[in-house]
Amino acid sequence: MNVTAAERREKLNLFNAAEAARWLDLSDLRIYRDIRAGYIPKPEVKLGKRHYYRESELKKLNNYYRRESKNE
Repeated sequence: MNVTAAERREKLNLFNAAEAARWLDLSDLRIYRDIRAGYIPKPEVKLGKRHYYRESELKKLNNYYRRESKNE
């Protein structure tokens, strides 16, 4: 079964790191750097060879970045 990117986002509610960055209004590099540094968790859902965030995980990441921006 082939799943298009639109189906993955709209029906399965799964987002790759770049889409997560757009959803969170951050740069791609910021997300990748924070994953590598261990500040945020890696995407857990594996679909094929790639890993994706669930929408619920994006909401948690949004809360994390909101708290972090208040502390700056």
